[in-house]
Amino acid sequence: MPIKVAASVQSSHIAGPLPASRDLLTGARDVFKKACALLHRLSKEAFPCTLDADEDFAPSAVLVHAGHIRAQMELVPSEWGGLPEPAVVVGEITQAGWNFLSLGHACEPPQFPMTVQEAGRAPESS
Repeated sequence: MPIKVAASVQSSHIAGPLPASRDLLTGARDVFKKACALLHRLSKEAFPCTLDADEDFAPSAVLVHAGHIRAQMELVPSEWGGLPEPAVVVGEITQAGWNFLSLGHACEPPQFPMTVQEAGRAPESS
């Protein structure tokens, strides 16, 4: 017996408008650039290094998942006293991370095709 699936979703169940694929790709490029910048910044730091800025959380997660750094989330004492705050504590840059840094030019974000038509085309040479 086939399973029936609702064919429509009421707008009240969606938390907002869904982003266009172009917006998702732009966001991916931004995170990639930030992750590369963070890796370069970390290459000049002593380890363990604590990252507690909100803007470092997503790029550090990208670097951990790519295997470029070894890090973990920890609660660290607040600079102002009070309750501990979450932070990423980077233990080291892995060999894969150092290899990536040695490429230099690899920190340019990949050019994702923006449309189905562009996906089938060969990249333009300059």
